Amino acid sequence: MIPIALAILGFLASRFIFSRFKKKDPFLFRAVEIIYILRIAATILLYFVSSRHLPFLRDYQYGFGFWNFAWDAKVYDLGGSGMAKALAGHGGMPMLGPEWPYVLYVGFVHLLFGGHPLNASILNAWWMNGAALAAGKTIGTFTDDRRSIRIAVLSVLLWPSLFLWSTQGIKEAVMISLILIDCALVLAVWKNLSEGRSVRGWFWAGLWLATFMAAFFRGYVGIALAVASGVVFLPAGLLLLMKRRSIQALFCGFLLLSIVVPAWAGTFISSKEMLAYINPASPRILAQELPRYLGTLRQGIVDL
Repeated sequence: MIPIALAILGFLASRFIFSRFKKKDPFLFRAVEIIYILRIAATILLYFVSSRHLPFLRDYQYGFGFWNFAWDAKVYDLGGSGMAKALAGHGGMPMLGPEWPYVLYVGFVHLLFGGHPLNASILNAWWMNGAALAAGKTIGTFTDDRRSIRIAVLSVLLWPSLFLWSTQGIKEAVMISLILIDCALVLAVWKNLSEGRSVRGWFWAGLWLATFMAAFFRGYVGIALAVASGVVFLPAGLLLLMKRRSIQALFCGFLLLSIVVPAWAGTFISSKEMLAYINPASPRILAQELPRYLGTLRQGIVDL
């Protein structure tokens, strides 16, 4: 079964990635492993309960493996299934709305791993471990204090609402992970530049990709990242120029562009204008059908 295989592969990858913590902090290494297993278990259990409509929190069950507190997961799953068929050349493009970037992501998940609804949810456990690693790296940039790094990593992994949402096929886990990865890479690049060390190419590629994807999934996140980077790096670059440290100022400007450009690109590509170009009928169909669809969906939830 592919979801189980993805869960096992994620566990093995997590052990490898977090292996550097095994000697530095064995407690944190074991905690990450245990929390990953608990997240996977909760994901599968919640899916099983809802799909079988078992007598447990029935008022919150949407059915078919989904839950009312994350009912949009069903919408993403249906849209992703249609998107996967379109990408494989077996059908036309499904109706797309403002959330089409994440639907595209779910479509690729369906295309690569099959159409089981659990696949996107299992991958959320991967994303959450990536978020925890990025949080640890971010705090590790400022301090080597073991307790501070533990708090950062465990806060990300055990935040109650995020833990619950990460068991469903919705975008919160992906977004949190991308934002934290972006912050970790920015700090890593800045630290290397400020210490006069070269920056590896994969740092720049990772920074561009993480920023682009965050902006692609949520346009306002891209705007926020661009504004925040401008507030920090524009004054820093001007100060370096005033001190006649032109090389450092140049790198500072390049770092700023490495955030602003992919943020702008992701925001633009996910815009309504690009949606209309990809599927001209979608905005018109969406405007006509979405209110009726949401009303029917709400009534179905009430009836359950």
